[in-house]
Amino acid sequence: LVLFLGTTLSRWLTRPILAMTRAARAMSRADVEVLLPPPADDELDDLVNTLDTLRNQLAARLAELRGEGRKLRAIINGMSEGVALVQDGVISVANPAFARLCGLGGDAEGRAIRDAVRVPAVGDAIESALATRTAASRDVQLAGRALVATVDPLGETAAKQAVVVLIDVTEPKRLERLRREFVANASHELRTPVAAIVGVAETLAAGAADDPEARSSFLEILMRHAQRLSRLTSDLLDIARLEAGYKPRVEVVEVDRAVDAVLGTLQVKAEPKNITLEKKLPMPERVSAERAAVEQILTNLVDNAIKYTPAGGRVAVRAETRGSRVRITVEDSGPGIPKEHHARLFERFYRVDDARSRELGGTGLGLAIVKHLALANGGDIAVESEVGKGSRFIISLPVAA
Repeated sequence: LVLFLGTTLSRWLTRPILAMTRAARAMSRADVEVLLPPPADDELDDLVNTLDTLRNQLAARLAELRGEGRKLRAIINGMSEGVALVQDGVISVANPAFARLCGLGGDAEGRAIRDAVRVPAVGDAIESALATRTAASRDVQLAGRALVATVDPLGETAAKQAVVVLIDVTEPKRLERLRREFVANASHELRTPVAAIVGVAETLAAGAADDPEARSSFLEILMRHAQRLSRLTSDLLDIARLEAGYKPRVEVVEVDRAVDAVLGTLQVKAEPKNITLEKKLPMPERVSAERAAVEQILTNLVDNAIKYTPAGGRVAVRAETRGSRVRITVEDSGPGIPKEHHARLFERFYRVDDARSRELGGTGLGLAIVKHLALANGGDIAVESEVGKGSRFIISLPVAA
């Protein structure tokens, strides 16, 4: 009887202690929903109250950590750079940009890094960073894009954790290539007229100025190259202005008046070649764009048409409204443009016939300026041309309300 009563009393006395032990173990596993024994008026009451306070503090801290984790995940997911945490060669955390840059159709998490990033250099960079405990970087080509992969080791040496960041540098490299090409092309274009002007000036200074016939010939050359240099400088300034964040002053432009102004100005260039400038039918259309931009677009297109149309040909301008757009077409009876050149016509310094274009005084920037102006004013430009059948340049601009 004494043994039975002693065992029962022992269990009754230790029951709250065992319950608190179980609660403490559960809290160590981040389980804050565990029940504690009810408080009693004895020595264990303070311990129960302390555990309850600890549970509430732990719950508050866990909620705070979860909130911070969600914020961190949102920040990482919003980054354009690909970010991934790699542990023991497996991606444990990755943002959508990482999967996109790797060319993966789904989530990158749970995949082996060498399977996700199918470039050996990235895996080698991770191994190097983990071995030396220093950051490593590699330039790689992945999924058709130029990337810079940066690896930073995390934690202790035994952790074998690293953060991999993929930065897409395709566009910066393309812009740098375009900049280099632009500088090279501009330098080449400027060199020719400058060299000619310097040569003529030196020849005149050496005594050719005393010969009236030679002086007249050299002055004509000097004037031609000076005008070409002036046009090239003007076009370069226009391109620089357009690419520096040009914002048009939107106004209502009457197409009919703009066409009349341009054709009247360029008539003097068409007369020596006996080229007929035509305005097809009245043009009641009105567009929403900058007036100066519309006139410059038409001037460049009609001027080009006059240059490349043979003597006795014609250049026609027409306009029509289609839905919310006005289509202005400049067509000529020139030699036409081979189809393989259409896609590059609006690139800076691109010429179909380089020698002929320079002979006619072209700078190679006119159509690039037209495209920039059209896009900035909410429009677009297209070309239709066949060899021997002339060319049609079509500008689309928004209709004025």
